[in-house]
Amino acid sequence: MTRKSSIEGKGVFANPKVDIAFKRCLGREESKDATIGLLNAIIPGKNIADVQFLNVEFPRETADQKTIYVDVICTDNNGNSFVVEMQRAGQPFFMQRMSYYAARVISTLAMSKSDIAYAVKPCYVIAFLDFDMSKTLSLSDSEDRYMRHYVTVDLEVGGDAIHPGSPEFFYFDLTKFKKSLEESDDDKDIWLTLLNESQEFTAIPQKLLEDKSYAAFFEGLRRANFTTEESLQYDKEMTDEMCWQAALDFQRQQGLQQGLQQGAHNRALESARAMKAEGDTIDKIVRCTGLSLEEVAAI
Repeated sequence: MTRKSSIEGKGVFANPKVDIAFKRCLGREESKDATIGLLNAIIPGKNIADVQFLNVEFPRETADQKTIYVDVICTDNNGNSFVVEMQRAGQPFFMQRMSYYAARVISTLAMSKSDIAYAVKPCYVIAFLDFDMSKTLSLSDSEDRYMRHYVTVDLEVGGDAIHPGSPEFFYFDLTKFKKSLEESDDDKDIWLTLLNESQEFTAIPQKLLEDKSYAAFFEGLRRANFTTEESLQYDKEMTDEMCWQAALDFQRQQGLQQGLQQGAHNRALESARAMKAEGDTIDKIVRCTGLSLEEVAAI
């Protein structure tokens, strides 16, 4: 399947990268099966059978702090907690922000129990990124990697020597994931493909019809199921995104043009220096390089 732009107009299914659509297909009770399917695909071996969605708002702790909103927070039947985020724009401290989110979730859940005893259950942070992670975050590993998994381990032992209660972080760079649905051979790849391409489908793909997690995901994205308010919000977010991209493209073009102009000017200065060293007259240098009389005289 040909990959189209990540921002498109109205279709049968909404773009899951848009905030309201992402929360609708993965962050509400009606889409619980989709959330369970996604978590089991990303974190194998957890055997998640049920999830409970939590408040996505972190109230400010001091007067000078802002209220923080997370896309999806839930706990499973084993007491583990999960933060699921979709991030469209690159941010230099995005990974640090995810660490903060994990800390807030862990502390909030711990404080909600009468006997804390520090028996902290793991928190898993799953972030889908619609920007080049390696360049934006200045990572030194391979630029082709689309998945990164971080956890606190004993450096001398490594492997399974994970610090008890340590949060785990899964980052997926969707700009680097290029597989189509036909090329995706496991559930993790299928979910990544759907996050990239769901808005391009006109019906739920035949190979996914029998799986209730994928069915719930698509029903959450189906535009016909949106309320009027949700449709208006989705259209507004789509318009804001297109305006932002247009402004970004303009800035890039302006920067490129300025760079080309500066490069041409620097080459003219180099030519002027060489001609002046050869004894050419100032008038000749001005005619040949296009520099002003003042610029040539100052060399």
